[in-house]
Amino acid sequence: MYDNIGGKIKGLAKIIFVVEAIVAIITGSVIMDSDNDLFLVGLLVMVMGGIVAWVSTWLLYGFGELIDKTSAIERNTRGGERKS
Repeated sequence: MYDNIGGKIKGLAKIIFVVEAIVAIITGSVIMDSDNDLFLVGLLVMVMGGIVAWVSTWLLYGFGELIDKTSAIERNTRGGERKS
């Protein structure tokens, strides 16, 4: 369960990005379909929602990368053996 936690955190960041991007696309489509005057607003929600989804996952992905790199440093300095 706790093996490769850095990779799992990075995977979670990717999943969160996909979910947020899909929600932005759906929300933008609903706004665009609700009223013709709101077409540009819906388009803006789609574009900016995707960008915000991408930027919002940087921190989580970076934390996973940090854990991966720290684990690699530990393996290299201890010769691959784990000490409790």
